Amino acid sequence: MNKSRNLSLQLTLATTVFAALVALAITGVQMLGERSTLQKAIDQQFSQIEAVAVPSLEDAIWSINLEAVRLTAGGLAGHSGVNYVAVTGIANQPVAFGTRIAGAAVREFHLEWRRAAQDSVQPIGSLLVEINQPAMESDLADKYRAMLFSNLLLITLVAGFVLLLTERRVMRHIRKIARFVDSRDTGNLDQPLALQRWHLRGLSNDEVNLLAQGVSRMQDTLRHAFAKQKEDLVRVEAADAEVRSLNIKLEDRVEQRTQQLRRAQEAAELVLDWTESAYWSIDAHSDVVIGNERLVRLLGLELRTDNRYSKRQHLYGPILAEDPSYAETLDALFAQSLTGDMPVLEVKAPYAQPNGPCGLPRS
Repeated sequence: MNKSRNLSLQLTLATTVFAALVALAITGVQMLGERSTLQKAIDQQFSQIEAVAVPSLEDAIWSINLEAVRLTAGGLAGHSGVNYVAVTGIANQPVAFGTRIAGAAVREFHLEWRRAAQDSVQPIGSLLVEINQPAMESDLADKYRAMLFSNLLLITLVAGFVLLLTERRVMRHIRKIARFVDSRDTGNLDQPLALQRWHLRGLSNDEVNLLAQGVSRMQDTLRHAFAKQKEDLVRVEAADAEVRSLNIKLEDRVEQRTQQLRRAQEAAELVLDWTESAYWSIDAHSDVVIGNERLVRLLGLELRTDNRYSKRQHLYGPILAEDPSYAETLDALFAQSLTGDMPVLEVKAPYAQPNGPCGLPRS
């Protein structure tokens, strides 16, 4: 079996990466939303300063109350997020608190004195306020970095737990089932598949158990099929052995009968040779005639080593040369003899020898 890849690890890594990307996206969206909220809070803080501190400073500058200006400016500098406050317009003595920071949110308010009787406005100074927006954004980034780290840590812990649970509850049993199936052959199909698993009440019939049960049923089916095939093979081998035995017996009987016929034929030929009788063997479906030396001499033919002659030319020829009307009679008689309709064939016919008188052959 090929080396398997750890599917549970792959699934866990894929789930972890996906969850981390989702957590990163959600954290980023939340951070952008809170940054927008922060910007709105800064704008609202500037609006409150304009609504509350600007009138107080205008009154203090118009009445040349330097102490009131300092108190108001110092109070603004103590607000959350405010890093710098500067007031100008009182006895040419600027009042400033804090330190300016690059990138801070800056808002300048013009201080004016309105004369109700004359319905006119007179500039009397200015208020410059800086809010430390970079520090706020840095705090916001630190907050979400900590949040993201905690989320990733939680995801890692959950993924590790899922990996451990999947490995213990599923994957190791699937690998065991795969090794079990791969090691099956005809000699160990009776060995059962045993999985050591702890079961939760009501949850024992899960997919792994269903897979194991399916493998066990398949093993039982294969075992029964192999047993039946073995039985059929035994029956076929027994039948083949019986057929071979019958063939051997039949061959022996045919050989014995052939030897008996051969001995009988040789004996008959020997007797005929002793009595100087003429005989021949005729096939109804062939023109070949097998005759002995006596027949050859009676017919006046040339002696052949294989004793094979033509029925039409050598056997019928001398008879038909004397009387052509005997052709149909001879064919009919020979056919009846070969089919068994005539147990004894006796033919008397004149024949002409090439060098002399006619005779009456008989067989």
